[in-house]
Amino acid sequence: MEAVKKKVGHLWSEIFTCVSMAENNEDCLDDFMKLIDAFKQSLLSRGNLEASADKGKQLETLLDCPVPEEVTILDPNKSKNKGTQKRIKGKREQATE
Repeated sequence: MEAVKKKVGHLWSEIFTCVSMAENNEDCLDDFMKLIDAFKQSLLSRGNLEASADKGKQLETLLDCPVPEEVTILDPNKSKNKGTQKRIKGKREQATE
């Protein structure tokens, strides 16, 4: 299973490399998209439905860790020195005058 994960990681790396190489050339991007679509159709015609696996599974494979069931976003902590920089800066300017 570890060898498969390495191959998948390498494949993702190659895909990202190809995309970054072609990103400034729309014709190259279109050609790459056609190749990917053709390969996807080939997988689907073989009956390999794992090609249409959910994004969570793809992320787990790519990152080699499970996708969390729930994500909690907390409010940011309030700054205790809000506005202090302005007062300090103002005092320096007054001192130099």
